[in-house]
Amino acid sequence: MGFLKTNAKMYKTRDYDGKDAVKAAKAAAPKIKSIPFTQNIYYSAVKIDGPKKKLLEVQAELNFMTEKELIYFESMTKVLNNPAKFATSEVSPEMFNCIKKCMELPKDKAFAGLDLYRMYLTHPNSDTNYSGADAGAEYISHLTAILSGESPKNLNLTALRCLNNLWMQQSAHYVALKRRS
Repeated sequence: MGFLKTNAKMYKTRDYDGKDAVKAAKAAAPKIKSIPFTQNIYYSAVKIDGPKKKLLEVQAELNFMTEKELIYFESMTKVLNNPAKFATSEVSPEMFNCIKKCMELPKDKAFAGLDLYRMYLTHPNSDTNYSGADAGAEYISHLTAILSGESPKNLNLTALRCLNNLWMQQSAHYVALKRRS
C-alpha cells in the first residue's frame, strides 16, 4: 500500500462520464473553412443547334471554311449531337479541323467555336489530340491565352468549361496534370 500512496496522483486520472473527452475533441478539432471537392464537374450538355447556327452565320460573313469543310462540319455536328452513340461514332481528323478553324476565329466571334470544342471534349475521340508527341500543347495554350488575355466573360467561362472537360478522357487528364503550372 505504501507504493500506491507514494506514486498515486492527487488529481482525477480517468473520465468516467466522458464529458472531458468530448470537450477535448471539440477544442482540438480544426476549424474547416471550406469542404474539399472530391468529384469533377463536367459540362457535357450538348445543344448543338445554337453554336451551329451562329457558326454558319459567321461562315456567311467571313467565309473561313471551304465547301468540303462545310460538309465535314455538318457531319461533325450530327456526331456531336448524339451523345448516346459516342461509343460507336468517330470524329475524323477532318471534322476536328473544322472545330480548330472555329476556335481560331476572332475573339468576338469565337464563342460558338469554343462551345463546339467543349462538346467535342466529351467525345471519346478527343483523347487522340492529347496523346501525341506535343500532348495537346496547341489546345492548352489556346485555352490559357483566352483566359490570360482580354476576352469577353462568356469566352472565359467557356474556356474554363473546356479545361474542366479535359478531365473526362485519360490522356487529356494526364495532360491537364502535366501542364497545370
